[in-house]
Amino acid sequence: MMKWLKGIFRFIGYLLLTVILYVLLIPFLWSPIYKFDPPKPFSGSHFYNPYKNIDSTKWFKANFHAHANVLGGVTNGRVNTPEKIVNAYAQMGYKVHSVSNYMNINELEKDSANFIPSYEHGYSPFKHHQVVIGAKKVFAFDFPLFQTLSNKQYIINHIKEGADIFAIAHPEFENSYDSVEITKLTGFRLMEVLNQRKNSFDRWDDALSAGNLCFIIGDDDVHDLYHHQDYGVSVTLINAPVVTREEVIKALKEGRTAGYEPWFPIGDSFERKVKDKDRIACFNSFTVSKDGSIEFTVNKAVRHWKVIGQAGAILHEAELDSIQTKFTWKFTPKDTYIRFNIDFQDGDRMYSNPVFRYDGKAIYFRTSQIDWLKTMLYRGIVWLILLAGIYLFFRKRKNKKQ
Repeated sequence: MMKWLKGIFRFIGYLLLTVILYVLLIPFLWSPIYKFDPPKPFSGSHFYNPYKNIDSTKWFKANFHAHANVLGGVTNGRVNTPEKIVNAYAQMGYKVHSVSNYMNINELEKDSANFIPSYEHGYSPFKHHQVVIGAKKVFAFDFPLFQTLSNKQYIINHIKEGADIFAIAHPEFENSYDSVEITKLTGFRLMEVLNQRKNSFDRWDDALSAGNLCFIIGDDDVHDLYHHQDYGVSVTLINAPVVTREEVIKALKEGRTAGYEPWFPIGDSFERKVKDKDRIACFNSFTVSKDGSIEFTVNKAVRHWKVIGQAGAILHEAELDSIQTKFTWKFTPKDTYIRFNIDFQDGDRMYSNPVFRYDGKAIYFRTSQIDWLKTMLYRGIVWLILLAGIYLFFRKRKNKKQ
């Protein structure tokens, strides 16, 4: 009997050892090694205006990141159901309200014109996640624990094949994407800068300063609808002629979005958010001249505004005593991009996308390529370590028997 039990425990031990080795080595055995373009700050004599020809009457609220209770609560959706999420956001005046469960596309509203299938990609407890928007299929693979820079690029390359667009999710939450990685990774066009768990303005400026263009979105990332302070607080504002999947994705790609944080008293009720469902902050107009002069107007009085540029530097900051809704700023020769943070007198906050330099012909997007020499070298080393470990293990067992 004891011999039989020892055999079972030995088998379980070998199985656990195999799983541990697999988890530890898979980041090096599976994805290739990439080489990345060096940082290249925005340059050129022309200026890209993400809000060119906006219609001030066509702003609406969107949320792409919310979790329902699936798999018996394993995915941390608590009391949420897809129906409850959709209903809550619709009552709060949102025109787009995606249910983005982990590795699962919810199709509750698939027949609606404003339905945008989404999901959150990632198994890693270290939050190396992405919000996949306009998903056509789920990319089910992920590196379960730690991820190298090349692992993250591998995931990005495969996610974008099955989606209209995607965002790097909450990059500063648990430092899931560090400041170096975010300047090198390529292929993403959006960043979830606003997330009620942790905002990521530093990572956004890191990316923009390296010429890694990405536009802002804001998401609640809600897991529990009973916590009213966890939703209706991190908003993506979108300017589009109609609320359809095609037009929303086009607006996201062109940068006709803004981050929005409506102010509510701590502990405020869901009913208050429903009552204020039509409340919104937005740009009424936004123009950029050939010489880099920016002029914009907003829809309500501003209390404080901030101008931010290369490396996240604060270029200007002012507290306003009088009612002001019109603002101007001008690029200097050393400015690569300019973005604005705006605090309104009612407590709301809005964050613009960057106006940035380019050549006037095509926007430059940084690229990465597989480094086959390094890939084969790394894989060869890992296989040698793995085979050496197996050899030593069986040699030790053989010596014991003797």
